[in-house]
Amino acid sequence: MKLGDTPLVEYTRDRLHRETLRSFGRYELTTAYTPAGQLQSQHLNSLLSDRDYTWNDNGELIRISSPRQTRSYSYSTTGRLTGVHTTAANLDIRIPYATDPAGNRLPDPELHPDSTLSM
Repeated sequence: MKLGDTPLVEYTRDRLHRETLRSFGRYELTTAYTPAGQLQSQHLNSLLSDRDYTWNDNGELIRISSPRQTRSYSYSTTGRLTGVHTTAANLDIRIPYATDPAGNRLPDPELHPDSTLSM
């Protein structure tokens, strides 16, 4: 992308046409992928913006790590998201998710105390 003859943003792609490098001004965002094609890492030439992604053998995202926080994901044996755990300085948040027998996510009773489920 250019403004006149001046490049504002430049992209480099791999042979699968995935973005591997984005240059904008003095910043460069490098993106890497796993052999399975999943996002593995994104690193900006500024430490505060680095992110690493971890996947399990089922192809589920289980962790996003950065210098400031880590977010972990847990799944049921059927592959449904059951919880998210976020940790950072002075922060420890766990968000559980429940589903009905059909696999539909149920509302959080603490956030929606008036919602009921009857079977």
